[in-house]
Amino acid sequence: MQSFFTKQHILFSIILLVSSFLLQSYLPWWSLAIAGFATAFFIKTTKRFAFWTGFIGNFALWFGYAWLIHVRTEGILSNKVAQILPLQGNAYLLMLVASVLAALTGGLAAWAGNSMRR
Repeated sequence: MQSFFTKQHILFSIILLVSSFLLQSYLPWWSLAIAGFATAFFIKTTKRFAFWTGFIGNFALWFGYAWLIHVRTEGILSNKVAQILPLQGNAYLLMLVASVLAALTGGLAAWAGNSMRR
């Protein structure tokens, strides 16, 4: 079984997180797909690793940022948005749903980028 803590995998993870963070600071939310696709296209890795790194990295990035916004606004913003959506006013469920959507987008984009290199 292949180890996931190789130098190449750690480099892939760091580049993916940094590029996703920087692109999302200035571009729309779906720019995380650009970061995942480009990172997986240029750094050779397995399709499985590309998908799961894109998934877990973007999930952590989005959940962490959503939690930070929730804490900074004392939950006012996230609770109001959770009341608009069918989430029964649960702000943490809103954070989870948004993070899973971002994770799927990032994971599938990384998988696609890895597939295009073949």
